[in-house]
Amino acid sequence: MWALDRFTREGIPATFNYVGRLLKAGCQFLSLTEEHFRTTGPTGELMIALAAWIAKQERVRISDRTKAGLAVARSKGRVGAGNPRIKMNSRSGTCGRMG
Repeated sequence: MWALDRFTREGIPATFNYVGRLLKAGCQFLSLTEEHFRTTGPTGELMIALAAWIAKQERVRISDRTKAGLAVARSKGRVGAGNPRIKMNSRSGTCGRMG
């Protein structure tokens, strides 16, 4: 796996459930970018638990920021919080906002 936070952001119990299923299938968890996140000993288990907790907190923060951004967009009369579309004026070669 590239990194633990890409494996799951569901928290410690879910992460250990997934890792346990891998172990039962004869696999071990190995992070390619985090050398201490291996299922080969107690230190690895501790590091996985810590990283799983941090990944879940990150998921919560991303969700909170997304909801806040959508609320601000709605208060400004926009649907969604993405960047406004830009159209090219073919005659003058200038750009302007759509809508």
